[in-house]
Amino acid sequence: MSEKSLIIDAHIHLYPQADPAQALAFSLMNMDAARPEKEAAKFWLLTERSDCSAFSQLQESVRIGLYHIIPTREQEALRIQLGERIVLFIIAGQQVVSADGLEIGTLASSLRLPDRELETSVLIDRALEAGSLVTINWAPGKWSGRRKEIVRSLLEQLPRRGLFIGDSAMRPTFWSEPDLMRKARSQGWRLLAGSDPLPFKGEERSFGRYGCMITGEMDPEEPILSLKRLLVEQGIEPTIWGQRRGTWEFAKRQLAIMYEKKRREG
Repeated sequence: MSEKSLIIDAHIHLYPQADPAQALAFSLMNMDAARPEKEAAKFWLLTERSDCSAFSQLQESVRIGLYHIIPTREQEALRIQLGERIVLFIIAGQQVVSADGLEIGTLASSLRLPDRELETSVLIDRALEAGSLVTINWAPGKWSGRRKEIVRSLLEQLPRRGLFIGDSAMRPTFWSEPDLMRKARSQGWRLLAGSDPLPFKGEERSFGRYGCMITGEMDPEEPILSLKRLLVEQGIEPTIWGQRRGTWEFAKRQLAIMYEKKRREG
C-alpha cells in the first residue's frame, strides 16, 4: 500500500474499431494533463456496451503492443505494465440502457444486465446491490423531455453510497453544466467523468482526455477495493480534469453517431 494520485477515465468504450495500442499510448499522454501531486496510478473504467467484450478479450491476451497484460488478485482488474512499471489499470464495467432510455454505468464490476428491460431505479438498485460503482450518465438528448423528469426525480433524492453522476467529454465546451447536475452537486452528489470514445477509427486520440482524480492509499493487487475504499467508504470528492469536445468535434461526432446507429438498426 502506498499513497497515489488515482487518475481515472470513468467512461471508456474499447470498441472493436479501436487500436488498443494506440488508445493506450494516447491515454497515457492525455492523462498527464491531470498534473497529480503524488505518484500516479492511471485507471480505465470500462463502460462496455452489451454487444462488446473487450475486457474478456484482454483477459485472454498477454500484450497490448509493447505492454504486458498482468492479472491482479481481483478478477475484474488487469494491470498493464512496461517491464516492471505499472502504467495503467483496466477495470471491467458495463453501460446499460434502462427501459426509460437512460444510460447507466455499472463500473468496477463483472455484472451484466440486459438493455431496455429494467426501469432506471430498478437497474440502479440491482447494480448497487451487486457492489458496482454506478453512474447516471449525461449524454446528448438523454436528460431532456420525458427522461429529464426521471433524472430530476433521481437527483432530488439524497446521494446513495456508490451512486454518482457521470459526466462525459461528449458534453461540448459550449454546453454549460446542466441545471440538474449543478443543483445535485450543491446537494452532495459527486461526479465521475470520462472521455466516452466513439466506435470510429481515429477515436484513439480521445482516450484519457477527460476524467477525475482522487488521492489516497492504493494496493496495486487490489485496485478496485482501493478505488471503492476512497470513493465510497471515505467519500472523497474527485477533482475533474481534462478537456471536453469543442463545437466542431461535437457536431461531427453527432452526425457520425446517427449514421452508425442507423447502420446497426438497419
